[in-house]
Amino acid sequence: MEEGVCNVRCKRYPMVVREFRLLRAEIWDASFSSKLGKAASKLYRQIYGQSPNRRRSKRAHRNFVTRFPCGIIEQAYRQLREQGIPLTGNVTSKTIWREKVRQLEEEKARANGPAV
Repeated sequence: MEEGVCNVRCKRYPMVVREFRLLRAEIWDASFSSKLGKAASKLYRQIYGQSPNRRRSKRAHRNFVTRFPCGIIEQAYRQLREQGIPLTGNVTSKTIWREKVRQLEEEKARANGPAV
């Protein structure tokens, strides 16, 4: 997903910021996710001239989330990274733990590998 998968105006693959983070397999803190959502909303308003629609979350129905075309989230992500905004702000024990778990899972997946 390093290269752009779709056009900024592509509406074929709408997704929320959380799904985009999972596809990139990166660890972000809440402030980066918030900044990404705000940047994507701003870009959406520039392109379409209206605010993006908010919907109920599938994970927690009480919460609202915004679904963007995948190209808009990609472009907003690139803008934030070019500005030098870090994925994680303060290193906490929880972020260190998540990173260790991710590394262990990768090692386990490499060790098991595909059967020959």
